[in-house]
Amino acid sequence: MACAASLRGRPARILVVACELSSINLRAELEAANQSGKIRIGGALFSDGAAAVVLCNDLALTEKMPRLFTIADWCQNVAPETYDEVSVTTVSQGFLVYLSKTLPRHAAAAVHRPLERLFGKKNLPPPAECDWALHAGGAAIIQGVQKSVGIPDHHLRGTSAVYRTRGNTASVTVLAVLDKLRTMGPGTRDVVMCSFGPGLTVEMARLKRHC
Repeated sequence: MACAASLRGRPARILVVACELSSINLRAELEAANQSGKIRIGGALFSDGAAAVVLCNDLALTEKMPRLFTIADWCQNVAPETYDEVSVTTVSQGFLVYLSKTLPRHAAAAVHRPLERLFGKKNLPPPAECDWALHAGGAAIIQGVQKSVGIPDHHLRGTSAVYRTRGNTASVTVLAVLDKLRTMGPGTRDVVMCSFGPGLTVEMARLKRHC
């Protein structure tokens, strides 16, 4: 929408809101456990949360509305043969989330293709030298991506803080991490924002920091 407004020479101010009420899915998980006799981990991993961000094009920015981050580039990638690693099923009581035991390994491997698209063959710092707003999908996923890319602890400080205090709030998580990161003092000019979803889908953006 912002790109389309720019092509038409018009300012764009877009309010993006993410809201997750994961707690309501406990009813679905309890009903499934009652029927199968098996307890699934999905209901214990997600928490409620909400976040919002205003996305503007250059024509909408003013001295009174300075930019905090600029989206330099972005991409989406669906990792091959990972459809069964994470899925969400709609039932009458809510949603059932399935996460495989091998998901952290697949997530760690899945970040390399989008990283190559966003950083490869460009005069940019390596991704490991950038601050990360990484989806706090669980300790195993965070540690797996960190080891796979070689990210120092300091560049994951925002992700670690949000995971420690709020856990995994699904689509809200990366926005919460980005907000936390901007309040933690000076950081790298380039920032990697990365989120995971069913598929296994990887959404990634390369940002420029101005705050």
